[in-house]
Amino acid sequence: MRPIPRTGLRFGIGGAPERAKARILQAASWLSAAWPHFTLRRRVALIVFATSAPLLLFNLVGAVQLFERNRAEARQQALYIARTVASVVENDLRGRLGVLEVLGTMEFLRAGNFDRFREVAIRLVRERFTAQDDIFVIRADGQQLVNTAVPAGKPLPMTRNTAFLTAVLQSGRPRISDLIIGTVSRKAIFNVGIPVRTAGGDELMLAMSQQVASFDASLRRYRPNERWALSVLDGNAVWISRVPALEGLVGRAAPQPLPREIQQQQEGIFEADMADGTPGYVAFAHLGEPAWIVTAAVPRRDVILPALWAAAVDVTWTLAFLVLGLVLATAVSHSITAPLMRLRRFATAPERIIRDPSVTVTGLPETDEVAKALFLETRQRIEDQRLLLQSERRLQLVIRELNHRAKNALTTVQALAYQTARSGFGEETRRFVALFSDRLGSLAAAHDLLTAHAWDAIGIEKVVSAGLAPWMGGGAGGRIILTEAALPVIAPRQAQALMLAFHELATNATKYGALSVPEGSVEVRAHVEGAQASVEWIERGGPPVPGPPTRKGFGTHLMEKLVRRDLGDDAAVTRRFEPSGLVACFRFTPVVDSSVVEPSNGESHGDQAALPRGGRRGDDRGHARGIPERDRPRSRCLGCDLPKCGDPCTRE
Repeated sequence: MRPIPRTGLRFGIGGAPERAKARILQAASWLSAAWPHFTLRRRVALIVFATSAPLLLFNLVGAVQLFERNRAEARQQALYIARTVASVVENDLRGRLGVLEVLGTMEFLRAGNFDRFREVAIRLVRERFTAQDDIFVIRADGQQLVNTAVPAGKPLPMTRNTAFLTAVLQSGRPRISDLIIGTVSRKAIFNVGIPVRTAGGDELMLAMSQQVASFDASLRRYRPNERWALSVLDGNAVWISRVPALEGLVGRAAPQPLPREIQQQQEGIFEADMADGTPGYVAFAHLGEPAWIVTAAVPRRDVILPALWAAAVDVTWTLAFLVLGLVLATAVSHSITAPLMRLRRFATAPERIIRDPSVTVTGLPETDEVAKALFLETRQRIEDQRLLLQSERRLQLVIRELNHRAKNALTTVQALAYQTARSGFGEETRRFVALFSDRLGSLAAAHDLLTAHAWDAIGIEKVVSAGLAPWMGGGAGGRIILTEAALPVIAPRQAQALMLAFHELATNATKYGALSVPEGSVEVRAHVEGAQASVEWIERGGPPVPGPPTRKGFGTHLMEKLVRRDLGDDAAVTRRFEPSGLVACFRFTPVVDSSVVEPSNGESHGDQAALPRGGRRGDDRGHARGIPERDRPRSRCLGCDLPKCGDPCTRE
């Protein structure tokens, strides 16, 4: 047998709280990271779960309490049955003592008329008790004088239970024996005896023997079901009776020592193995007289399983309602997400709303309002786009017209120069007009490039390619190498300055430098160093360069002017006259916003008067060796892009 352990939750000490705290923090961290990705359906489900979780927890606590309550009720039932059976057994024994006291007052017994007493006793006992109960009278020396178990007239033996006889006579009061073996019946019985004194003063013991099976009917009557076991044990913890009966159990002593609860308490319940080895709960109650014990044992599964079943049913219903809530939440969330999905489709295809305004009905008042607002905003946006496109078309028309008029102005200047050359001012004038026309063509090409990019920022590589375009398509194209690199964009003023500078470099290289001979080549490379960009012009294989020029020509003055005016205050141009050819480097800070690079002295692109009049690369670089005529760029009309005619362009 083992005592019942204390029930209740038990929390470990040490690292358990820290581990639980770490798990809670980990779960909270995961939830905070995953929360932005939770859909509306999940969030609605979480709302249902969050509202149901306290109820679920409450029901779980209630289920635990119900389990404990049912178990306690089953244990109390066992204790109540033990008390009741103990009271029944005690009343039965008191009834037998009452019968003995009535018989002890009879004159037949006091006068020694034992035969007559025998007849009266048999009749009285048979009326009140069973036929197995016997009456006997014993003298103080142990000689039986009356024994209803022995036929009349036969000699009676000496009693073997002298200890009980002595206890009754010496105490002078009624007593009940423990389980003994009857002297005559040789069966397990117990005796109820009282002291009696005859008229002659002899001390006698009047007793009644009772079969152990006499308690079986009472035990069966109070047994709840066939799995319960009720027992009666005497003062020596020997089984007197048990229901259900086990073979060889009656008369056998219980395992010693008895549980501490039985030894120290009048009644109680503890957890122990039943007589058949089944784990169970054993309730006990002591009789007041004699020191017998009544036990009511119930299998532990009969206590726990019903309690668990009741708790499980409660939890099952709670979970069923939770699942039902989640299903309903899913259905409700679908009625919310479906309009949102319709609204999303409308937002991704606003023109559909314009074609069919009825699609703004989504099925949810809030999303209907959003859809209507989207419809109005989309209609307004489409109208604004239409007006903006019209404005852009007008602006493009104006830009094209301005560009055309600017080209016409350049063409007019070009025509005036040609007309002046025809007036017969000499060969030097015609050479000037040709150079001047080429420079005007370069300026027009820069104007075309910037117009194509809406006068916005443009990449350096495109500027260089456009500036050298007249020399890239002919025989010199393979001798001009452009190094590819990731380069920044620059402002329109910077782009125009670079194009004009590279036009001057290419023109002089064609006349006097590396492009003037078939074996010469030019490499143009650019790179970025911090916030500044560098563009280098490197000539190789051309005529030998004797050294720096003795004076600055027109091209030099033009590049210095462009650098100072258009590339920026921190811009610089360097020229090195290497024996293998000219190396020119332009270093400046790229500017996206063209308004940042402004001329410091109010000069404009049209201020050609500030440019030097004379000078050419031939003055700086020695004799001229030109590219073959077929490879040289041809002068073209700046207005109509036709071969140069010498007259102002009249295209509108």
